[in-house]
Amino acid sequence: MANSSANRREDYMAQITRNMEVINRPSKSIQQCFVILGAKREEVYKHKGKTLKDRLSWSEQLYWAGNLHREMLKDCHPDGHRTDKPYWEEKSKEVNHAYRKIRDIIRNRNKLFIQFRRKRCNV
Repeated sequence: MANSSANRREDYMAQITRNMEVINRPSKSIQQCFVILGAKREEVYKHKGKTLKDRLSWSEQLYWAGNLHREMLKDCHPDGHRTDKPYWEEKSKEVNHAYRKIRDIIRNRNKLFIQFRRKRCNV
């Protein structure tokens, strides 16, 4: 019985490690971060034939990420029922990193968009 619990814990930690590698990749995929935050894959990648970019503006994406982040942190909070504290600490770090990555990507997009508009208007 204890062996299966240890195996499960190792599987959880391996999944978290894989997710952290995805978050820290230079490719900066906002969709992968949304999936880590708990969004359904069908909603993120293709929802009714449209992609995330087609459906939501940057501010809506950030709002959605904030809500998912809050919900995941509630789930990650170790309490009396959850005895595996290291897993939940790692999970909350992972969730925080995913949210920060989404926030940074959207902020950089806004900066680039503003710079592009300024250059266009000055010409």
